[in-house]
Amino acid sequence: MAYFVIGYDQQADKNSPEVLEALKEWRAVRLLDVLWLVEHDTSPADLRDVLERAMKGEGGIAVIELKAGSEWAAFRAKPSGVAWLRNHILP
Repeated sequence: MAYFVIGYDQQADKNSPEVLEALKEWRAVRLLDVLWLVEHDTSPADLRDVLERAMKGEGGIAVIELKAGSEWAAFRAKPSGVAWLRNHILP
């Protein structure tokens, strides 16, 4: 399993409910409104491709792999996302 941060343009939330459905299916955790954290057993490109199809051309997507021990900082982030980072990336 690998850890990923997924970000996408905000209009996808309103115009493409399939994006949120995919993230919920993957048990992703929201860090910011359009920034999610997920543990998955696939590649960044595979995750991007699923979301790209769900977005139907409604904006951009970025999927970046995180490594255990990566440094991070957050301000006014969702508590569940901060907890996810503490549990998966930097205890």
